[in-house]
Amino acid sequence: MKKFYIPIVLFGILVAILYYGMRKEASFLPSPLVGKEIPVFSLPRLEDHEKWTPKVMLGQVWILNVWASWCTPCRQEHPMVLQLSKQVPVLGFNYKELQSPANLKLPLEDQLPLAKSSAQLWLTRYQNPYFETVFDLKGSVGIELGIYGVPETYVLDKSNIIRYKQVGELTPEILEKTILPLVAKLKQS
Repeated sequence: MKKFYIPIVLFGILVAILYYGMRKEASFLPSPLVGKEIPVFSLPRLEDHEKWTPKVMLGQVWILNVWASWCTPCRQEHPMVLQLSKQVPVLGFNYKELQSPANLKLPLEDQLPLAKSSAQLWLTRYQNPYFETVFDLKGSVGIELGIYGVPETYVLDKSNIIRYKQVGELTPEILEKTILPLVAKLKQS
């Protein structure tokens, strides 16, 4: 009779674990980079294709917002990014802008003008909140940053240390309860 209860007990434990996992915040994915300096990178800027690096932001609290013109949640969070940009500099990190197989076969120098056109159209249509926009067409810097997808938002302190990472779109609640208070605190330190 004891052997009959063992599978039932194990099934009950499995159900409890699954239930607990489903109740957790879906957008919370721990990042090993929180508390560490942002990886050094150099990416082309939207305006002139000159290289941009995070070193220029030393001494400032700033936000890195990962987006793409094909990203529907990016469009939904855009009003939050516009609001945020009025209080802190926001870098637009355009991630994997051109993902069709035909575009990926093109050399990188031929992809950049297409990506620039798509990004500029999107920013013109929805308003540009970014002090700069950089392109990561292949996603190589995104791998270093631990980007899971778009949108994502990083809060960086004056020493370029990542202090917070939001996976998924920003909401008014996340902005008001988490990001803006953190930005205010980091500005004072």
